[in-house]
Amino acid sequence: MKRPVSLVASLVWILGTFSVSACSEAPVGKEQLATICGEKAGSSLNCSCFTDALQTSLPPEQFAKVAKAIEENRRFTGFIPTTLVDDASIGAGIMQAETSCAA
Repeated sequence: MKRPVSLVASLVWILGTFSVSACSEAPVGKEQLATICGEKAGSSLNCSCFTDALQTSLPPEQFAKVAKAIEENRRFTGFIPTTLVDDASIGAGIMQAETSCAA
């Protein structure tokens, strides 16, 4: 006779599923963005400057969009996804941040 899955096991599975999906939707902040920049650039020398300049040059919702896209692009070779530069206002903010922090 097959035994049905217990209620406790079902609740644990459901809560685990929701907690994993909630963690993946957490916003990416300046610190995480600077860390990713350091990983991609090989040095975090100008990454704090870049992150600060990017946050200053973009409205909060655009900064959040850029940070999320960069975090999602983390496993690929490029630092900034090309799709971000296609948006004129975001592209201008990225260029301004890169220019102001160039060594």
